[in-house]
Amino acid sequence: MHRPLATALVITVALVAAPSLWPSSGIPAGATPAEAGSATRSLGPAQKKARARALARCRKIDAVSKRKACVRKVNRKYGQPSTNPVTPPTGPVEEVLVRDKYFFPTEVGIPKGGSVLWLWGNQNVDAHNVTLLGGPKGVSPYDFETPLSPSVNYTFKRRFEVPGTYRFACSLHHLMEMTVEVGG
Repeated sequence: MHRPLATALVITVALVAAPSLWPSSGIPAGATPAEAGSATRSLGPAQKKARARALARCRKIDAVSKRKACVRKVNRKYGQPSTNPVTPPTGPVEEVLVRDKYFFPTEVGIPKGGSVLWLWGNQNVDAHNVTLLGGPKGVSPYDFETPLSPSVNYTFKRRFEVPGTYRFACSLHHLMEMTVEVGG
């Protein structure tokens, strides 16, 4: 085997075996590009007008493949408009650390409209999730449940609009519980 090929193979195997070595995309774990500030840039009025004119020219092209190529070129030049604009948080954000076998802190108090951000660090060994055990009437447990059960480098954020007591647990570790008290 040639030396450069062997080196590339070793690097590839190391990257596949250790996701912590993967290059960072700059987007926090668990966040969509729109939540992370989006990869699209904001355009000024003149650029918006130029983009609209360019897309109008693209729409006049009869051949589908050429029309799509034109739209791709315009989007590369001006950036695609964000379909999910970033909205600034409207209340305080409390951070909760998700560690092996515990949440920290185990009790959080926030006002109505506040948020909780659960953070999985990079030192966990076991997978964990956040599951709503009980909350105020009208609150769906599915709105406060992690879609995944990660072990490291993940975030999960939810905003609380209904005052009351919310009891959470990790469904994988029955002693891992916490409470969020939302004031009116």
